[in-house]
Amino acid sequence: MGNGGCYAGACRLYSSSRPLPPGSVVGLTESPVTAELAPDAVGNTLCTVQWPTADRPKDLNLSIKLADAGPDTMLFEHRATGDDALLDVSGPGDGAVVGLLRGSGTFGIAKKPGAWTIERSVGMEALLSSDGPSWLRNVAHEWTYGAFFDGTHLFVANGARIFVYSGIPTNPLAKPDLVLGQPDLDSLVGVTSGALFGSAAVISLWSDGTRLVAATGHRVLVWQKLPTQSMTPADLVLGQPDLSSNRVNAGGVAGPGTLASPVAVTSDGTRLYVADSLNDRVLGWSTFPTAPSTPADIVLGQPDFVSTAAFSGNLPMYIPEGVSATPNGVYVSGIGGPGLSFVSNPTINAPASYDVYKWQFSLHPGGGVARPAGIAHLAGGGIAIRDFGLMRIACTRNPTTGPSTADFLLGQPDTERVVPMRFADGAYINPARVDASNISLNIGLASTPSGSLLVPDARRLLVFDSPPSYNYEPASRVIGQAGFTVNERADYRAVSGATLADPAGVSVKNGMVAVADKSNNRVLLWKAADLGSTVQSASIVVGQPDASSFIANGDIVSASSSTLSGPEGVVLDGTHLVVADTQNHRVLVWNGVPQASGRPADVVLGQADFGGRRPNHGRLDVSPVDGFSDAAADGFFYPTDVASDGTHLFVADRLNHRVLVWDSFPTKNGQPADRVIGQPSMSSVRANYGGGAFAVDPAGLNLPSGLSLDGTTLWVADTENSRVVRWENATSAGTTPTAWIGQPDGSTISTSPYERDGYWAGSDVQTPVATTASTVLRPRKVVAAGGKLFVSELDSNRVHIFDGASLASIGALGQPNLTSANPNATGIGASSLAEPMGVASDGTDLWVADARNHRVLGYSLATVATGIAASKVLGQANVLGVGFNRSSVAAAGATSQPRAIAVSGDQAFVADTGNSRILQQRIAGDTWTVERVFGQPNDSLALANAGGAPSASSMSRPRGVWSDASHLVVADTDNHRVLIFDRSAPDSAARVVLGQSSFTSVTPNAGGANASSMNLPSGVCSDGIKLAVVDTGNHRVLVWNALPTAAGATADVVLGQSSASDVAPNHGSSVASGSSMAYPSACVVRGNDLFVADTGNNRVLRFALAGLTSGVAASGVLGQPDDVSRAPAATVLDTDHLAGPAGLSFDASNLYVAERDLGRVVVFGPQGKVKEFLGGLGSSSLLRAGDGVAAVATGLFTTRLYVSETGSDRVSILGSVSRLQSR
Repeated sequence: MGNGGCYAGACRLYSSSRPLPPGSVVGLTESPVTAELAPDAVGNTLCTVQWPTADRPKDLNLSIKLADAGPDTMLFEHRATGDDALLDVSGPGDGAVVGLLRGSGTFGIAKKPGAWTIERSVGMEALLSSDGPSWLRNVAHEWTYGAFFDGTHLFVANGARIFVYSGIPTNPLAKPDLVLGQPDLDSLVGVTSGALFGSAAVISLWSDGTRLVAATGHRVLVWQKLPTQSMTPADLVLGQPDLSSNRVNAGGVAGPGTLASPVAVTSDGTRLYVADSLNDRVLGWSTFPTAPSTPADIVLGQPDFVSTAAFSGNLPMYIPEGVSATPNGVYVSGIGGPGLSFVSNPTINAPASYDVYKWQFSLHPGGGVARPAGIAHLAGGGIAIRDFGLMRIACTRNPTTGPSTADFLLGQPDTERVVPMRFADGAYINPARVDASNISLNIGLASTPSGSLLVPDARRLLVFDSPPSYNYEPASRVIGQAGFTVNERADYRAVSGATLADPAGVSVKNGMVAVADKSNNRVLLWKAADLGSTVQSASIVVGQPDASSFIANGDIVSASSSTLSGPEGVVLDGTHLVVADTQNHRVLVWNGVPQASGRPADVVLGQADFGGRRPNHGRLDVSPVDGFSDAAADGFFYPTDVASDGTHLFVADRLNHRVLVWDSFPTKNGQPADRVIGQPSMSSVRANYGGGAFAVDPAGLNLPSGLSLDGTTLWVADTENSRVVRWENATSAGTTPTAWIGQPDGSTISTSPYERDGYWAGSDVQTPVATTASTVLRPRKVVAAGGKLFVSELDSNRVHIFDGASLASIGALGQPNLTSANPNATGIGASSLAEPMGVASDGTDLWVADARNHRVLGYSLATVATGIAASKVLGQANVLGVGFNRSSVAAAGATSQPRAIAVSGDQAFVADTGNSRILQQRIAGDTWTVERVFGQPNDSLALANAGGAPSASSMSRPRGVWSDASHLVVADTDNHRVLIFDRSAPDSAARVVLGQSSFTSVTPNAGGANASSMNLPSGVCSDGIKLAVVDTGNHRVLVWNALPTAAGATADVVLGQSSASDVAPNHGSSVASGSSMAYPSACVVRGNDLFVADTGNNRVLRFALAGLTSGVAASGVLGQPDDVSRAPAATVLDTDHLAGPAGLSFDASNLYVAERDLGRVVVFGPQGKVKEFLGGLGSSSLLRAGDGVAAVATGLFTTRLYVSETGSDRVSILGSVSRLQSR
């Protein structure tokens, strides 16, 4: 071959510098593109070159003719190993594509790969601020962790953004003047910079009106001048080397310039302090920093700046969560030694000057806090400390100079107990008890210049306009919600006369049904004759001007004769409509049933006029000063129910632990009651006739919530005493209690539903009370009708039925028997209940306010019995609807914490973990269409096990999914089982269950760990023949050599453990081995190999399927240098380690590993080397990978990736991910 080269059809091989040496042999062959390469190659020519390596010129070129060679064409080398690679130096020439060769091989033309892109994201609900309902949903999408008011500006830390208001808004629909950390109100961008906060929530804020300081992630940002425009970047960062970094201790070890999860910031104007929680210390700057990365010169809780051991400094410290500067020193709070301490001279390792409160697991306020957190200063020099563990705030009225005792407590209704809350919507809250006074688990707290409080509380911010001064004092206003009774991501976009939100009370009389629609802040009235027909909208609305309005008091603060705030009780007595306007601490009376929506009330009780809305007629704690608001006959503290016969009026005054009685119906505003039931006097406010929460009295009450008047007999739901009390001749003075249902007698409480002293310490802790035929657990409402007594039980999710004469238990609505207590125990339907509240009857029908299902059910009174189905429903379109205002978090394919993804043909299967279902979606171009739902009865329900018991058609937080054309296999994680479905079946019921003996059993490792049991399985995979299940809780993988067809089938192979009965991670060792696992979470099969994401060991293991036996060691490891190492990757650029691998998938060439901890997708080439990273924390990409990934080859050597962004509740679709390797 001379310099002109040699030819074979469209192939030309040449050297521009010298001819081939004499005697050399060159092989050049042209062939058509193979079927395998046809989708990827450009043109139809392959050129195979065989060249003696020793004789190859350095400038050996290959040219392949292509008439329309574009600027984006290059040569690639096709390799039998699958790692096809681009030629480094290649590109279009004159009617051809030319490249520089390095040796022999087969070559073709490929399109030059571009950058991968996020084509679209599906599953998440877009953040909108275009209208009021959307704005509230936008704000409640994120937690509010912190707030600060500098006297002019209110700063609110809402997720990874800061809202800045001019003043404190008077309406929850008010939008901030600007937003920091995000481009606008409708965006949540995951990039980290000086202007963007990435995915790191803002936890704490401070400002002096000139500067602004924010703790976010592992850094503190400082604006030297208050921003006036959205997305203004911070001027400097502390704890990181630059504004684009946000890593624990800057990616290294602790020092004076590093931070690890700072949770509180404060300053006295000169010094700056930061609670550096995970380093167990407080850092201080004696001069306010003005330069980036300025190191601290003060440390408290550690002997020096590099130590991080808990309790090692002169001020012993563990997870400090509060710090507050004063001109005289600094207050510090934390678990362990300090509790709440004051340091008068902060220097390196300075000791406390004195302790204000000791850290102790005690419910009593006598000098102890269970988990001290945020600190604030009150008017008069008092101090407030947030007790995270006991969900309360301990307050002193005066300055502290030594060990102190709280003068009053906020957040809990009594000083000696905790009302347990339930975990819902990401917070420990209970919708039946959310009000303006209680608080959930949060650490933030801030004071205003006037000495009042800002209380961040999960998905809302509570604001005290005046300094609080007594126990359980309610906040004045709320930001982030439409009223005080909601602390979740509520949906008001579809509110109408046909929808309900936490209905709490119901009454029926003279052909009208009235419902206290608590969280829509209104009362709805239906004509009973219309019910059961097609008419579903209420005919009258009071408390709002129309059926589409929902804000409490119109703007929270402006109570009037036409507004309501969280009403819980309602009664129609034939002459009046009476409403317990609970959050306004008043009772409203309409003379006659309103005939038009928005009609104002005629009389107000509990307040001097219609503008009053504070407890006990606005009285504070004056005489005596005992921590309690002063009660009298003319005030209420959270009235929750009313009863009337048209002449007498009874009001359940919940926080005053009493019932107030008017012997003649009141006609004047503020008219005082004539008598009191449950207290010795009108001024008494302690529970149980003054004895307190645990000193039960036959005539006492403890947070009574419900009333029913049956002739002259009054029934009282004595909620926190877990009993129903009967007062005979209640319409006359001198009435006494004569029966106590739910307790053996009037002096005994055998079923105390709350914790006492030693709440977390293990001593005297109340165990959950079992539901039985004789218990009445937290009764909320009561009604006597048809010779029976009906009692709604919050904790047992039922309406308990008693014989009216003998008072014997005879049945329950909402449960299949008298010992079942789960919400929606038999699944959502006409016979299920979840936190029922109001009950009422007109002698024909029984109506139940099914609060948490946001509906009212109607039953035929003549046929009520255990488990019977309701015949009517209000508030929902049908008996399967349970949404707040008929909404659904799962509608239209919305996902919650999606994890594994499987793609089969044009169908994608998403493990929609948070919604307890599998979504089957058809992929058609840019369109995803939900075609089928597994695990729920419809596409809007989102409850574990469909709100009922486990079955072949239900799931509980599934994490793994695999599918082929015939089968769908699901790791039903929280049910500790695997379900196998027949995709061709017309129904969505599983055909086979593994890990359990039947579809109704869900016990982890039932009968002990063995080869047929499971504990939190998280992953499934198959090659169409063998089935592998990642049994996460047992730290192993189970393998069946053929797809099982029988329930509870025993696995053939156990990997990760020495035997089927072993369940310890890494065989009980602190190091890994080739045959051990720690919390594996996913698997994938490729050819003859099984790959396992060994999450806890930060690696991927490979096993050869051929001849696989139990306990065998892996044949290969990715993500670690050897099979004993398990250290996580420290940065997104670490190519030697993985960090929590949780999702696996292959395309034709590469293995894709989704990492849980660093949020990246790591791409391994066919030779097991890291090829590239996609996304990741701290990268410039918007992608934050979660627990699932699926890869589908798409032609032109590209792949489409489906990545679950678990923390963002979405699935992102990545296009143009190149499969070609670099050379």
